[in-house]
Amino acid sequence: MKLLLDTCVLIDYFGRREPFFEACNSLRIAEWYGEFELWASAKSFTDVFYVLSRHIPAADIQQAFCASASFLHVVSIDGDDILNAAQASWDDFEDCLVYQAAKKIGADCVVTRDKGGFSRSRISTMTPDEVGTWLRRERRRAYASVSITREMVEKVRARCGTESRNVQRDKR
Repeated sequence: MKLLLDTCVLIDYFGRREPFFEACNSLRIAEWYGEFELWASAKSFTDVFYVLSRHIPAADIQQAFCASASFLHVVSIDGDDILNAAQASWDDFEDCLVYQAAKKIGADCVVTRDKGGFSRSRISTMTPDEVGTWLRRERRRAYASVSITREMVEKVRARCGTESRNVQRDKR
């Protein structure tokens, strides 16, 4: 199962914004245990950096991006995606680009706190909390109380910079 994270979810995760961080972190932990693949649009990273750099040092944000390479797949946005989004004429162009990225990877769901922004999406949407509810109901699993150990983090840091995460390229 592939979940594409909307920019607002990435901002909540990387910025550790409350009260949203715990639900976003649960997604990351569930991914660690193989529940699903987490994806994000490459374009979202520039938006996340722009928003968070007002409050968090740039080096810290970039380190967090590096650490996310262990669990977050990235899909590129190209000229065709921009053209398709522009032709779709959504009110929110950024949401439409996220939708284009979701279509490109064959996402099962877009995870967002702004479900209204995806009202024209043909891909289902869930909030991070709804994903947690779905995991509890359908798979009888809860990750909010699970923590990632220091050893797990150290393994990621050791790999950071030496491995690159798969980047989904346009298959045309």
